Amino acid sequence: MFTPDGGVIPKVDSLKDTMMYNMCLGFRQSGHEVTLCAAEEYRPVKEEEYPFGIRFFRSAFTRLFPPTALPCSPELKRFLKRNAAGYDVIISSELFSFPSLYAALIAPGKTVIWQELSVHPAKFHRLPSRFWYNFLARPLMRRPLVVARSEAARDFVSQYHKNTSDKIVDHGINADRFVTCSEKTDSLAVVAQLIKRKNVDRIIAAFAQFVRHPAGCNYVLKIFGRGPLEQELKQQVRKAGIEDRVTFFGFTPHSEMVEHLSRAKASLIATSRDLNVVSIPESIVCGTPVLTNTVPNSARTVAQHNLGIVKDNWGLDELLEITGNNARYVANCVAYAPQLTSLHAAETLVNEFLSRQHH
Repeated sequence: MFTPDGGVIPKVDSLKDTMMYNMCLGFRQSGHEVTLCAAEEYRPVKEEEYPFGIRFFRSAFTRLFPPTALPCSPELKRFLKRNAAGYDVIISSELFSFPSLYAALIAPGKTVIWQELSVHPAKFHRLPSRFWYNFLARPLMRRPLVVARSEAARDFVSQYHKNTSDKIVDHGINADRFVTCSEKTDSLAVVAQLIKRKNVDRIIAAFAQFVRHPAGCNYVLKIFGRGPLEQELKQQVRKAGIEDRVTFFGFTPHSEMVEHLSRAKASLIATSRDLNVVSIPESIVCGTPVLTNTVPNSARTVAQHNLGIVKDNWGLDELLEITGNNARYVANCVAYAPQLTSLHAAETLVNEFLSRQHH
């Protein structure tokens, strides 16, 4: 649901900005009844209404199986045993997960495992993950269909699971909440938590070089997000003498953020760890090209469809390229955007399941 930072699941007011919520909306728009099952630790602080069913389940043995990494819920297992017959499809996240194991054992013919991981998690020298894939998944989870969210995830999981689809189905974006815009201003955007692994300091350093170049002298950098490094990053901006070119927006209402993102000439990403970066598909749906390193799984999509630039340790040259030839990248994003909606993702996932059932 959310990416934990430092092993802590953040407390949030709403689930409605999550990718999983958007996927559930996509299934509803396709005409399906939906029940979202989530760990109790992800329950939002405030009560809210949803256009589909949602159930929260308590985690057990949390010291051995941390909810941030491998939530274990016998309560969920009992729920599936009682109710699996009432569902046409059960979609579970990750082959390396207890919910997927439960579904594979209880309703293997109805289960689709939606795979995001493209590497073994590093915890305990990757041994728990390797054990799971080789000695649990192979004999006990071989029947469910696995559909990957990226090519990297497909290449990884297909080593262990023969029934892996060639189709790629990434998280969908709720297109109703975004505006696709081809008319851009001289601005660049960063949408990220202000924490170490996001490397916003590197982005600021590259931008400082860019604005001193004749081609970048009129640009501004807009940073959306908050976190413990905010004051340190603001000090970096002051030392670089670019206070008039960089704005920290902090927490920003979604509609306001989208308005700025849709008018930016590029969305900038330099994460050192995040495989699933939601601002990449959000930027593309806005018609905004992406400048990213190779860490996010969706970087392959950006490179293959020319939706921006993918390069590790990108800098001045890449900023000059993506702004100098911006119209071409923008046109590619606008053309590709419909393939990133939650409706398209939901329909593709269900159609792939049905086609396998017919075979």
